[in-house]
Amino acid sequence: MKKMLIVEDDQLVGNIYRHKFQMEGFQVEIATDGEAGIKAVSTFRPDIVILDLMLPRLNGVEVLRKIRATPQFQTLPVLVLSNAYLSSLVQEAWKAGANNCLIKASCTPKQLIEVVHKTLGATEGPPPTAAETPARVARAAQALESVSVPLPTQDDTAFQTELRQAFLKSSPEAVNQLRALLQNFIKSEGDSVRLPNLFTFYRKVHSVTSNAAVAGLTAVARMSSALEAFIKNPKVVPLAKPPDLQLILDLALKERVWHRSIEYNMDEIEALNTMIKNYKVTVCTLPPEDQKKMIQVAMKQWDTAAAKDAPSAKAIGILKDFLKKTGSIE
Repeated sequence: MKKMLIVEDDQLVGNIYRHKFQMEGFQVEIATDGEAGIKAVSTFRPDIVILDLMLPRLNGVEVLRKIRATPQFQTLPVLVLSNAYLSSLVQEAWKAGANNCLIKASCTPKQLIEVVHKTLGATEGPPPTAAETPARVARAAQALESVSVPLPTQDDTAFQTELRQAFLKSSPEAVNQLRALLQNFIKSEGDSVRLPNLFTFYRKVHSVTSNAAVAGLTAVARMSSALEAFIKNPKVVPLAKPPDLQLILDLALKERVWHRSIEYNMDEIEALNTMIKNYKVTVCTLPPEDQKKMIQVAMKQWDTAAAKDAPSAKAIGILKDFLKKTGSIE
């Protein structure tokens, strides 16, 4: 039995893919973020990986680079699901060693199954060499336009109809949630509040894209993926955003601050609130003087790290700027 790892942050979409591939005879595991995906590759040792590019913790390109950096996984087939409007990210995925890049908004589960079978039947041999990389990158442009796979069968049509009905039934609630999240973001003040609200709004848009795609609602998925890319793409931001919002988005996009800082912070707050509410935990804080000393020690360590090279200095500068803007340091 072939083993498949699906790295997908939307649990519902992941479960749909798992169901379809289990019916095809695969043993399937799901990882819901990039870091979990890397761990699962080592522990589960799949025969093929389905990798979403837009992931929490680490994005799909970073996950793919780590996979290819491990000798025993250099020939592991990896199929990437991407946003058609983030072409630069797709090209990065090709360069990192993806076997194929599929447009999530126009690829149904049945079509994905066909590509998986073709890939497993055509991936015997050594990994691509550096000389082959330009040709792989050139194919990314074609991948953005369409996915050449067989049309769905009658059985798949029935399955897609069921998914479509479920999506349409839940769509009014989804629209209301999007509207409410957008209003929360617009009305919020201060970067420390706006960034989490913007992140939450983005995650909901990303979820709509994924769910519309698996339901075969291509037009909806493409519109949603365009909005998703609009929020994420720093090249688009200066063209259509107010200056204050442009600053916030630029800050969030730098050095993966979006995922690594904001989401971690939100997870910590949620976990702490759960402990206080459900387990009656009492939160004790250090005296301000001790907190100040700890920050000073951390700042010295950052300065030492920044002195190593230019990329380190740039990363530390971004971190300090972010913490200053959120009021964490002076």
